[in-house]
Amino acid sequence: MGVGSNATNGRLCCIAALCLAGLSGCGGGGSDAAGDGAGAGACTGSRDHYSGNALVDSLISGPSSSWLWNFRAVSGGFKYSFEPGVAVSVVPGAIAFNASQRQAALEMFAYIHSVTGIEFTETSGGEANLRLVNSPDRSRSVFTTWDQSSTYVVMTLESVLFDFGDPRPGTYGYLTLLHELGHALGLIHPPALPNAVDSNMGSALVCGTNVDCNNTPTTFGRNDLLALKWIYGADGFGGEYGYNSRCGSTL
Repeated sequence: MGVGSNATNGRLCCIAALCLAGLSGCGGGGSDAAGDGAGAGACTGSRDHYSGNALVDSLISGPSSSWLWNFRAVSGGFKYSFEPGVAVSVVPGAIAFNASQRQAALEMFAYIHSVTGIEFTETSGGEANLRLVNSPDRSRSVFTTWDQSSTYVVMTLESVLFDFGDPRPGTYGYLTLLHELGHALGLIHPPALPNAVDSNMGSALVCGTNVDCNNTPTTFGRNDLLALKWIYGADGFGGEYGYNSRCGSTL
């Protein structure tokens, strides 16, 4: 199923109970305009890794991160798979996503495409670069990790306390899956923020780190969206804007 028209080993994040534990490696620039006048018009984007907006930059992985897909030689967006066999090297005994988890993931893929332009196409076998499975250990933390070629979003089937196995919109499980997909796109846990902005309504990546999950949003927060725009533009992998592009990054 397609959505849209068009390294090193490591783990970035885990969720245990109501807390997110940033592991090692989890965590402004100037304008430096790209200055490329070719094409339809002059480019006005920045080549800097960071935007200069502290709230946005607190969500962006460091310059050496393997999570920033615009730096990879990837075309056609994400090729995803729910098959447990594609993740056995990372999650021994992996279990397939159930129907509820798949439905939630497909809804999120469509949403992410609408705000980033990134395409999502279902595939089977080894060509998947986004692999979504369940850990066989229901007590194990939910996490996102990667290897040289793929990103793995690992949930569990726990459905009593946190709805991980039944992530319907408005539940903590739905927010958790959205949060993990944010990591898959290169977003990290921000540090503690001022009270005025320290709310998961500003970021789906802050929930559980600095604040309790009093809100369970179904979309990325305003700061997440700005960070994703800086990284990818709004035209997917390898587009005109964002990192490693002709025109650079803009907010």
